[in-house]
Amino acid sequence: MSKPTKWTPGPWRHVITPGGWDGVKEDAGPSNICLLSFNNPANADLIAAAPELYEAASRLLRLLEENFTGWPATLAEVEARDMVIAILAKARGE
Repeated sequence: MSKPTKWTPGPWRHVITPGGWDGVKEDAGPSNICLLSFNNPANADLIAAAPELYEAASRLLRLLEENFTGWPATLAEVEARDMVIAILAKARGE
């Protein structure tokens, strides 16, 4: 069983602060998620997508596990499943 998530629920969005910095904030609320120390819109966009990426990876893992028909699985199937498990654990700080 994995740990529940502790981050601010998404969606998040990329914002430009009044000082001109790239940041990420909660889409429907007042919470600022982060302010980037190096102005890089691509990094802000990636961070803003994190909640949806986590949800997509979770759904992909469920599909992989629900549709697993047994061995022999291909090496690509095993590697994909292991990668998704590792990414989800990393996101949860495990």
